[in-house]
Amino acid sequence: FIKSDASGIPIIICHEMVHLQQYDSGKLKMSADCKTIWWNGEKFDATFDYSKREWEVEAFSLQNKLWRSFKKFNGENFN
Repeated sequence: FIKSDASGIPIIICHEMVHLQQYDSGKLKMSADCKTIWWNGEKFDATFDYSKREWEVEAFSLQNKLWRSFKKFNGENFN
């Protein structure tokens, strides 16, 4: 979710960056109509429980680490 003060936006961007890496690596694929998803070659439909989607679990587990790394690399401007 996005906080009303928009302070959560960097974390959301980091989360989506994990998905971009997943797509780029071929681990995550999606049909053109977004109704079918493949994760590591296993097929899922869009009704599969969000909280159990391994690609989402991975993105949630890496989003904060990615943000901390970004802030460390870019200095105090992003604290």
